[in-house]
Amino acid sequence: MRANFVCESGSAMLAVARLLLGGFEVPVDGEVARLELTQTRNLFAASADVLRFRRLECDLRIVYRESEHVAKVQLHHRDILSLHASSRAQEHYDFLHCQLRGALVGRFGEFLEGRLCVFDEICKVPVLLSVMACAFASKVHCLPGDIFELYQLGMLSTLRRRLSCEEQVQGALEMLRSIAAANHLARRRTFQVDDVRAALQGRPDLLEIWSRLLEEGAVPLVKILTLGDVSGEFQFSHLSFQEALFIESLQQQPEEQQQEQQPDQLQQQQQETKQPEVQQEQEEQKRRPVRQPLFEFWGTDAALNFSLNDPFYKNALAIGRGHMGAALARQRSAWCLDVQPRLSELGRQGLQSLLTGASGLRKLNVANVCLRNPSEMASLVAALGKDGLPSLEVLVLGRCQLPAASAQSLGLFLASCGRLRELDLEGNRELLSSPDAVTALGAAL
Repeated sequence: MRANFVCESGSAMLAVARLLLGGFEVPVDGEVARLELTQTRNLFAASADVLRFRRLECDLRIVYRESEHVAKVQLHHRDILSLHASSRAQEHYDFLHCQLRGALVGRFGEFLEGRLCVFDEICKVPVLLSVMACAFASKVHCLPGDIFELYQLGMLSTLRRRLSCEEQVQGALEMLRSIAAANHLARRRTFQVDDVRAALQGRPDLLEIWSRLLEEGAVPLVKILTLGDVSGEFQFSHLSFQEALFIESLQQQPEEQQQEQQPDQLQQQQQETKQPEVQQEQEEQKRRPVRQPLFEFWGTDAALNFSLNDPFYKNALAIGRGHMGAALARQRSAWCLDVQPRLSELGRQGLQSLLTGASGLRKLNVANVCLRNPSEMASLVAALGKDGLPSLEVLVLGRCQLPAASAQSLGLFLASCGRLRELDLEGNRELLSSPDAVTALGAAL
């Protein structure tokens, strides 16, 4: 037997659910009929399938005389049921499933939910809506997984509409990335012709791309403020484009302390190998990074703290959430924030963005970073997401002033670090100061 109960309110749904949960007996023709609940599914829960509209499902067993019957009952809220009927949700699902049929077989619901959350965020910010319009100006078969991916799609789409072949697109992108990295490290919003030459020093091929596009009347993603015969002032169409390109430049830095060869080292190699000078220089120009922002921005622990505290980088850290931390963990798998300058409140917010996606991080030292407010540790846990820090082996939280109210959040943080083998909690006297805190920590673990 199957039945649908449509309720006018949430309280009515709850009343029916409680009645079914407890079971009941009723007389029928002088004999007792008994109803028992055997299973329930709460599709209002956060862990429920995101592609199913919200309802309660109950499996019931009805015993009467010597026979048993099974009943499946669904409890619906009238407003939700009405919305489902009018929203044509199944048509949207079928369309997206067709467009993204290669995405995460078996996890399509989770994948789609993440993308829809991104679109919800995009719709709240006019600039992001403009970037989305750029991204979808040409037909695409992918949806951005986060804001940074949206910027990547938007910038590539803009360049492809202007330039005729992919080689030109990639050359222009590298040129813009180099200029953006130099600007952002210098904390500049506008830049001059001399700044362009300095950013592209050693790469005449990229400088030629800039000059050619400028002669054609416009450089994609760049606004021309003034332009003379030998001078000019420019800025990126929006600062967020500069920030996204800066993030890309950070992603392309070499891993684990591999430093760029200096020009004098390259010259010495040329002499030693006795290769033809012109050919050697051309090859080196193609391989040589224009700028290495790694060590200026986050190459040392002190530089990292300084950058996290700097308001100029706040939005870049927000856009690069899930990407910048992954890049830094590849380049430096040990982070020590127990240095001067100490992390400010803004710096601690930036740290949350960095921890998202930092799957390669092996050692994290945040000793003496003030985490007195319980929301601080809770925010760090939220930043880790479902993936956590799978490679983390050493965690130092000494003298962070962790309160007892943070015990549960700490437990959740530790539970997301599957390879953790060393933990330092020295000096956090209040953390386990009550039986409730100890219980909360243990339960979270």
